[in-house]
Amino acid sequence: MRFKSFLKGSFRARSVAFLLFLIALAPINSSMAEEGLAIDPVVEQLIKQEKYEQAYDVLLKDGRNGNASSLTLAGDLVINGAVKGVRPEEAIALYLDATSKNEVESMMRLAFIFKNGFGSIKPDAIKEVQYLQMAANRSHAIAYSALGWVQMTSRDNRIQNQPAGLKNIKKAIDLGSPYGIVRLGEAYWQGMAGLKRNQIVGLALYEHGKSLGVEGSEPAIEDRSKEVLSLQDVKVSYQKLRKDLKSMPYEKALELHFQANPAHFDYRSVQPKK
Repeated sequence: MRFKSFLKGSFRARSVAFLLFLIALAPINSSMAEEGLAIDPVVEQLIKQEKYEQAYDVLLKDGRNGNASSLTLAGDLVINGAVKGVRPEEAIALYLDATSKNEVESMMRLAFIFKNGFGSIKPDAIKEVQYLQMAANRSHAIAYSALGWVQMTSRDNRIQNQPAGLKNIKKAIDLGSPYGIVRLGEAYWQGMAGLKRNQIVGLALYEHGKSLGVEGSEPAIEDRSKEVLSLQDVKVSYQKLRKDLKSMPYEKALELHFQANPAHFDYRSVQPKK
């Protein structure tokens, strides 16, 4: 999966442009805003002026005075290699300090780090899940989505739990995360967690979530979408569902779709993969 599923970028980007993007307060719309950290205007200006060490000093001082969010932002500067004389790996201590003070975005950074590994830290799925759960417990919508998908797809018996994963993905949607909508679409596309495999529903949810601001793509879906929509009846049903998803809660849109289309659709039964 190539989606930036719970952070707006890669720690390996090593660019200040990425940093500003990561901490930008840019809601998708008034009813569906992604989590983010507020940044002090003084710090923001220092970063824009490429005065990273000064910005770091301000954030570190503020963090030591009790502002856990500043510790997280200081860690962002460090992990992007923007602070001379401070190794990127030292950001981990800042994130851990912020996490100990219940700062939720630091939990998300740590989950990302343990998902992919960083520096001397090797990927650790158990710790990834632990930090995602910590963030989800604090109502972080993207954490619910990421946690749910890990539970749905992990091959580790200690982690895999598709019913719980589906529940967490739906919780992410309830909290306003378009990532949850995309993940639910993937679950329908693949027929996971007891859901009947249905490419019309899967594709409609997937495209609806992307239209709300999710970046990236899933080739397994996009490479087959033209084939799925090549049948006129399917295309009509898909377009109706997309329209309903824009105008009503997704549960109601799906209810109407299933009432009108009681037979689930699996493209493999119509047009086998060549």
